[in-house]
Amino acid sequence: MLNIQEVEADSYAHDDVFKQVTKMICSPMPIIPKRGCLNTARYILVITELKDLQRVGDFVAHEQMVHKQIAFAVDPDMQASLQIERAMALYFQNKIKDAKIILKIVLKQEPNLKNPGILGGRALNLLTAIYKREGKYGHAMTCVERARTYLEDQDSPNDKAELHHSYGALITSMPAAKNPKTSRATKEEAYNTYEMAGHCTTIERFNEYVHVKMAALLLDSCANAVKTVTDRFPCKEDVIKAKKHLDLVEFREAADHKMPLGTRIKLLILRSDQYRCEENVATALKKAQEASDLVDQHCFKLEFDSAKKRIDILAAMLRQENEEWLNSELRSSNGYIADSESANSE
Repeated sequence: MLNIQEVEADSYAHDDVFKQVTKMICSPMPIIPKRGCLNTARYILVITELKDLQRVGDFVAHEQMVHKQIAFAVDPDMQASLQIERAMALYFQNKIKDAKIILKIVLKQEPNLKNPGILGGRALNLLTAIYKREGKYGHAMTCVERARTYLEDQDSPNDKAELHHSYGALITSMPAAKNPKTSRATKEEAYNTYEMAGHCTTIERFNEYVHVKMAALLLDSCANAVKTVTDRFPCKEDVIKAKKHLDLVEFREAADHKMPLGTRIKLLILRSDQYRCEENVATALKKAQEASDLVDQHCFKLEFDSAKKRIDILAAMLRQENEEWLNSELRSSNGYIADSESANSE
């Protein structure tokens, strides 16, 4: 467990990590190519199918497929890849402890792997998210630094993109991001790392998720405002910019209807924040409820608290608006009656 001094020191030390991570972005001449099964058509097909099951939230079928593939996998790199996919599915279901155990086992298999840099970096990227969620920022930053070392000079742009994303998500969760003196600079740094992730990735779906995360940064003060009914919102320019990110993602979704479940839920939550910033409480509540319905339908527990918190606050706001409207109508009605009685008495 980190004490306060360690957390503060960690939050101010991330500038050096940012410089190191940015040096690594998408080398046009990778020194270390993929080896063994990672180059095979079978590997690509298996991992793609597992990603598709994650995308639609079919975690039961996902676990069944992982179990079946592991039973036949003799290659250590294939086994490690399958375990990482299993850990990812568990993470989406908020089964954090189980995911962490699996990833630590994968990292211990490094001496047996043909691609330790890629697979180790991939495992560490997910561990970064897990430690961030647990509030263990020192451990999370260590994972970022280790992942950078693992992935440097590797022919794996998508894992490098995930590293940039992990780093951006981490620094916005740390104490410095909540400090009024440093929050704006931290947000801009995270926004830049998300842009790097988008430039680096070759996966369109991940690029869309990055746009959603960039919108989340811009709407951050609105997300914090769901704690109370009276909190303030981000500036109008940030809301407009965030809306453009979300519109772009929805435009692409309209073309092929293949948006991953996690991205869809996050987008709905952010649309809720956007509409609340625009003082459209009824539509904001509708979007939050749509997100909650998807969470319940697919057991996507990672966003359960976010959706529920918004529903509770927005429902209270809507009741307050309705009460104020009713009281206003009653006052107007009473005033009209009083004026009528006065006129009749004359």
